[in-house]
Amino acid sequence: MDALPPRSARSRRRRTLDDVYAAAEISLLVLFALGCTVRGLATIEGHLFELAFLGVSAAASQSFRVRVSAVDERIAFGIGAGILGLALPSADMLTTVAVWAVGVAVGSTVVQRDVRAGARVGGRSVLLGLLYATVLGWSLALALPLWVGVLGATGVYLAASLLLWRLPAILDDDAPVTSHYIPRRLGLLFALNAVIPLVSHQGEPQAWAFILADPFRMKLIMDLTITTAVFAVIALVLFGYDARHRLDGLVRTAKALPWPDDPDPLEQMKDFAATTLRVDRVEVRATPPLSRFEIGTPFRTHSGEVRHLVARRNPGSSPLLDRDLQALSAIAHIGQETMRVRGEANELRTEANTDPLTGLFNYRGFQAAIDDVNARRGERGGVAVVYIDLDGFKAVNDRYGHEAGNEVLREVGRRLQEAVRPRDAVARVGGDEFVVLLRDVRDAGHARQVAHRIVSAAASPVAVDGHLLPVSLSQGVTFSADGQDDLVALVNEADALMYAGRGRRLPSAVAVADQPGRASGRRAAIADLISGRRVEVAYQPIVDGSRGSIVAVEALARATHPDDGPIDPSLLVHEAKRLGLLDELTDQVLERSLADMARFQALAPGLRDLHVNLDLGQLAQGPMGELLPRLAAAHPHVRLTVEMTEDSVHGAGEDVLARLEEVRASGIRLALDDFGQGYSTMLAVVEVPFDILKVDRSLLAGITTSGRSVQVMRSLVRLSRTLHLDMVVEGVELPEERDVLLRLGVRQMQGFWYSRPESAEVLCERFAARGLTVA
Repeated sequence: MDALPPRSARSRRRRTLDDVYAAAEISLLVLFALGCTVRGLATIEGHLFELAFLGVSAAASQSFRVRVSAVDERIAFGIGAGILGLALPSADMLTTVAVWAVGVAVGSTVVQRDVRAGARVGGRSVLLGLLYATVLGWSLALALPLWVGVLGATGVYLAASLLLWRLPAILDDDAPVTSHYIPRRLGLLFALNAVIPLVSHQGEPQAWAFILADPFRMKLIMDLTITTAVFAVIALVLFGYDARHRLDGLVRTAKALPWPDDPDPLEQMKDFAATTLRVDRVEVRATPPLSRFEIGTPFRTHSGEVRHLVARRNPGSSPLLDRDLQALSAIAHIGQETMRVRGEANELRTEANTDPLTGLFNYRGFQAAIDDVNARRGERGGVAVVYIDLDGFKAVNDRYGHEAGNEVLREVGRRLQEAVRPRDAVARVGGDEFVVLLRDVRDAGHARQVAHRIVSAAASPVAVDGHLLPVSLSQGVTFSADGQDDLVALVNEADALMYAGRGRRLPSAVAVADQPGRASGRRAAIADLISGRRVEVAYQPIVDGSRGSIVAVEALARATHPDDGPIDPSLLVHEAKRLGLLDELTDQVLERSLADMARFQALAPGLRDLHVNLDLGQLAQGPMGELLPRLAAAHPHVRLTVEMTEDSVHGAGEDVLARLEEVRASGIRLALDDFGQGYSTMLAVVEVPFDILKVDRSLLAGITTSGRSVQVMRSLVRLSRTLHLDMVVEGVELPEERDVLLRLGVRQMQGFWYSRPESAEVLCERFAARGLTVA
């Protein structure tokens, strides 16, 4: 067997052959039409009306076409032969065929919206019309019955049509000759094209005599008009119904967006395709269509795999067309985008709920776990919360570096996750704080036992770069029987118990801090200190590093327990908020700090700025929103700055933002505190009208050795300048950190390198000795 030519050569040969074939068809139409026009000008006088009707009818009949090939949509026929049979026999058959062929060409051009394709159909129709006229003329010459001639001419017409369609394939050895014709449809078309002229010619022309003097002319016109109109209407109705059904299916597919999570998107794609296309079967598979009875379109799943949405109709059903493939492709595209968006949303949701360092839940993810347990309140058993803190973690960072500290956090998080059951939840909710939510706990004793096992498993030393780093943990454990307590309150109680248990533990071991009586006593002491207005205030300077001078002081609440000594500031604020005393605590800090500012300014007149810490809820709902502007007006020589953390401003509504604008209008500045510690601080910067950006120390980590940290800080400097924000970097503890920040353009800094929080008396002595100058 001879080898086939290369694919590119075969393709070029097919294109060349098709071009030659097209040129021959178009030339035949043009030359035949011109020749018949010149020849028949004298003979068609008096028949122009009938010929014009013939041309219009032939053109209109092209709207009704039936596809007869299961694989090639182009092979379709209408009632062209029947229209020609109505006009034959005639006095001038060549002119009749020419007018009919031109009408077919015009109609095909309009239907296909392609002049070249329409002209090709017209040229092909010249040959078919001549064959039809010849066979019909021979049968009449042989005095055969009319029905014999019509049936013969129609059969020759259809056979020659199929032959002309497949002529390029016959001339090309590499192309299949057959096109999988549909016999039932061929038979239907043969019957239609034969019945139309037979019914017409069997009528009595004398019946039309009362309308026109020439009954034969009128009968031809009426036959052409009625036949063409009937089939044109049928074609339009069928096409419109089919198009409307596809459109309705696509609209249903689109209106169902966003598709529900259940069932699977692949199953929904199959259901929508089946109802839209009215097919026998739809499937999603790895292979493209394999049969002439199938159509398919590729798409990608969220994982990137290529699949095919394949629709099938059984043999004998209506074949699937290109417009069906277009609808199927649209459904596949909608399904593909649905899977992509859903996958991205799941990834974003997971990312938003996951701590990037440990892979555990973050605070947001832990809140979601709490909501899930609360939603199943009637189903759940006992619930316990274990609040865990790494003691002395800052010392690990200072001595071994932040990367070593990160490795300790990762390892502790891994151990905690391995120590719990799949239905329990572990989260990292702060820099060195973890929370474990235990389900199905029998009682408080069982909760303490499980907590002890979990914390013991996490408290062994961690090996980092050849060093064995000790791990010391404090814990607070709370328990609730089914439905007895809200879980948020349970977490807060465990947090307070953990704070109360600090200082009573051994390295690499666990000190169980489940001491509700002691925690309650400390809570009562805090309430008594705030109510008795015995809260103290310490001040930490904010320094202009480029000038070496103090530009502001931050007021920090401090309190001392009568028995246990100084209370952790975080616990103080935490318990004040839980007790509903946060406004009273803030009021004392404001009153004391504004009084102290008068003493400071007497010794250092250039000091003007005072920073205080508030929760956004205090401005939005409490009396602070009205008190602060009054205090600012009463102390014109002091410029107040209110610091708020990102967690407190998250999700602020329009009414809250409007209240913040009112506060700013009174001359009070707003500062975003601990920037970089949360998970959506950029959103807070964009949404809330801050004046100052206070960068958390976590973004300062490694700035003397890490190029990435330097780039992050440089970007923040540019951001603050672009947004016209003052920028303060917190936690500066080393001269090398100060030097790097100065080179990056950071001016204002705060941290132990400059000063720890000091009492007003100590700060007055400092101002008296050195003024605002930093040693």
